[in-house]
Amino acid sequence: MDNAIKLLTVIIWPVTALVILLLFKAQIIGLTELIRSVEAPGGFKLFLDREKVEKIIEEGTKENISINELTEKILNSAEVKDTSEMSILRALFDEEGGRFLWNYRKYLPGAIKSLEDKGHIEKRDKRYFLTAAGLATTQKYLINTLANQGVSIAATPDKSPQV
Repeated sequence: MDNAIKLLTVIIWPVTALVILLLFKAQIIGLTELIRSVEAPGGFKLFLDREKVEKIIEEGTKENISINELTEKILNSAEVKDTSEMSILRALFDEEGGRFLWNYRKYLPGAIKSLEDKGHIEKRDKRYFLTAAGLATTQKYLINTLANQGVSIAATPDKSPQV
């Protein structure tokens, strides 16, 4: 009898978490529709991708993982963006001739250095330009921002997004 009680006390929380997950799966997925991004102190924004969250929840249900593991996987799937870096990338978007970025260099030197280190921007003759990686990051950010505002975005046959 003591062994049965000990076993029950060990498995009760994982079973409870799994039952809660199964019962509230639709609501948890629905939250990601409502909360696509969250602004955090320090100029950071956290982005959740609904499809990724749905996949994580479905896989977690199949694998019978704990609610803590599931939460950790969802948080790890989120993208964290520095709003200062995104301001710089937006400023360079569609600027074929580059930009000087004097005020950005004055007020956001750390963000510029971080973007250079990541290979998202490069400096040529005192001007800054988006790299291919920077352009891809900026496009993804802008598409997600428009989608969060309810703008419908469709891909054309050449794969470029159309609003």
